[in-house]
Parts: sequence; C-alpha cells; structure tokens
Amino acid sequence: MTRQRTAGFTLLETIITIVLVGVLAALVVILLGRQVTLAPRQIDWSRKEVSAQAVMESVVSDYVQLINDDSSRDTALAQLVTNNNSNKYASSGVVTMRYVSFPRTGGSESSSGSLLEVSVRESGGISLTTILAPSRTDAADTAVNF
Repeated sequence: MTRQRTAGFTLLETIITIVLVGVLAALVVILLGRQVTLAPRQIDWSRKEVSAQAVMESVVSDYVQLINDDSSRDTALAQLVTNNNSNKYASSGVVTMRYVSFPRTGGSESSSGSLLEVSVRESGGISLTTILAPSRTDAADTAVNF
C-alpha cells in the first residue's frame, strides 16, 4: 500500500511560520514604539521652528515695505529696531537686533555699523539669523524683493 501525500503544509511548517511571524512582529513593535515616544518632541520642535520663521518673516516683510517706501528708506533699519523695542515682534522667543559691520581687512564684526543683524531664538536651541542692509540709497534704485 502506497501512501499518497496530499497538497498542503504540515503542522510543523505551520507552527514554525507562526513563530517567525510573531518574532518579526515583536521587533517591528519595539522599533515603532521608540519612534512613537519621540514623536511629541519632534512636533514641539517643529512648532517652535515655525514660530521662529513666522517672526522672521514678519521682520523681513516690514523691512521690504520700509526700504521700498521712498519716504522711509533712509530710516528703515532704525524703524525696525524701534518696532522691536516696542515688542512688535514679541513671541514666545527672543528677537535681538544689533548693528554690525564687516571690515574689509577681515576679522570679526564690530558692534556699530550700517548692517542690521536680526536673530530670532526659540527655546530648544532654534535660532534664525539674517543680515539686513540699507540696500536702496536712492529712489532710482531697484525695489527690494524677497
């Protein structure tokens, strides 16, 4: 009497497959679990970065408006400092403005100059900095676009 083998998997093959799938599923849960616990930090960091960018965009927008207006272009940087001192750009972070210059001979910047350094700092180490210049010195100069 010959025994015919029917198509299908044996009980042992099925058990081994289930155990392997279980081990792989456990590894996936462990790896995803770490990412899920880190997600709130990433979201908080992103919120702070967006907040800092919004403040910087507000400063740059005011700069473009002031520098392109012929009646205020000569005092545009001073007006930005005044706006900052009156807390126009106040947010959860800190906005600092200072005049700087870069000597042609090299070296570090000085604390008095014709350029305005604008820094926006948020908690968590987020910092954005830009340098604004009195780029339009004459009404015939091309308008500034950012």
